[in-house]
Amino acid sequence: MQQWIKDIKPNVEFVPCLNYSLNLVFVYAASVEVNSVTFFGTLERENAVILFFSTSSHRWEVLFKSTGKSLKRIQDTRRSARGDAVNYIRHYYKETFTAPEKLTERNE
Repeated sequence: MQQWIKDIKPNVEFVPCLNYSLNLVFVYAASVEVNSVTFFGTLERENAVILFFSTSSHRWEVLFKSTGKSLKRIQDTRRSARGDAVNYIRHYYKETFTAPEKLTERNE
C-alpha cells in the first residue's frame, strides 16, 4: 500500500494507522499465549452456541430466561463487539452452558 501511494504521489508521506498496527500486535499476542488461545477458542465455540440457540425461538427464550440477557456474537471486525462477547461469557458462562439442560426437562 505504501509503495502504491508513493508511485502515485511521490511527495506524500505514508502514515500507518496506529489502531491497525496496534490491532495486529494484539492479534499476534493473543495467538501465541496459550491461555488467550484457549480463551478465544472458547469464545469461538460460543458462536456455535449462538447458532444452536438462535435457530429456535423456544431455545432462545430458555437461554434468555436463564441469563436475562441476549447472547452476543463474536465479530472479528469490531473490537467493541468482541468486548461485549467477552463480558457476556464472563458474567453468564455457567447459565449459558447449563441452559441446554433445561431443554431436556419435561416442562420445557
